[in-house]
Amino acid sequence: ARLRWPTVALTARVRRPPSSLPPTAGDRFPDLGLPAVSGEGRGALHRTAPEGFGGKWLLFLYWPRDFGPSNGLAALRRHRLVTGDVVRVLGVTSADQKVGASPFPVLADARRQLAQALALPWGRSLRATYLVDPAGIIRWTSLEDLPEPRPLEAALRTLDAVPCPEPSAEGRRLECMCAWCRQVQAEDGHWSSVEAFIEARLPIQFTHGICPACLEEQEQSARERPVRLGPEARRSARILLRFQVLLDTDGGAHPAETVVVSRHGALVLSPVPHPEQAELVVANLESGESARCRVAWNGGEAAPGLHKLGLELLEPRPAFWGPEYEARRSEA
Repeated sequence: ARLRWPTVALTARVRRPPSSLPPTAGDRFPDLGLPAVSGEGRGALHRTAPEGFGGKWLLFLYWPRDFGPSNGLAALRRHRLVTGDVVRVLGVTSADQKVGASPFPVLADARRQLAQALALPWGRSLRATYLVDPAGIIRWTSLEDLPEPRPLEAALRTLDAVPCPEPSAEGRRLECMCAWCRQVQAEDGHWSSVEAFIEARLPIQFTHGICPACLEEQEQSARERPVRLGPEARRSARILLRFQVLLDTDGGAHPAETVVVSRHGALVLSPVPHPEQAELVVANLESGESARCRVAWNGGEAAPGLHKLGLELLEPRPAFWGPEYEARRSEA
């Protein structure tokens, strides 16, 4: 008899991929219409596509729990690419969150349309961040559920990598500047100095100095106009000599710089506008000597933050300015 071996049918359980995978870098970002609940265009529908924002880069912050009254996200609004209108920032939140004032539009995903399109899990407050190029393609994304909003730092670093084209004359943003005082008007109508306007939008801070052209102009002015040091003005030769001094008052000491010196006084540039007849102590930082003096003349601002002061020594100090003054006085 012919033997027949039993036949066993083997079936392998194959794990099929889900029908909807989360979009990642290289995929197209969903194009939906969501209402804004805070920020610019509140109450209006916004498209979640670059075509709805003039074909610009978009930075989406799908952070359902991070748009409260104090969200600390103003740093994104002050980024140079955001102020330059290269990148638009959009927040997305759930319908039950209390949203505070925002520096950019915050959209409400009440029906979870965008969450479903992005395959974000239901019931978890994940932070999803997407950087979308003008063609609607995702170029960078992150997803996390840490207690602190760490993606903010990553998003700021990612913005630095966005290609910034040279703005054309037609694409430049116009700001309103006063033709008389040179103050600039902000978006809320408030007027401020150019320095304050820039510092509020970029991570920089201004300090003051004097450029070579302005310094030369002030030195030329000092040559042409005598420094009035009292009734015995011009009792000694005036020499153009620049070095650091320290002006000491009851309110504290601060540095200054000489422009013109003589045996009886000096013309200095000071960051503090001392009034005329005020008594000070001037210290020569090179020699370490100090002398009492008074402000014989206040010439106003020589440059922003620098004031012209004519100082008169109250005590006879022929060698106070040091050997360099004596040598140059002899040459003169």
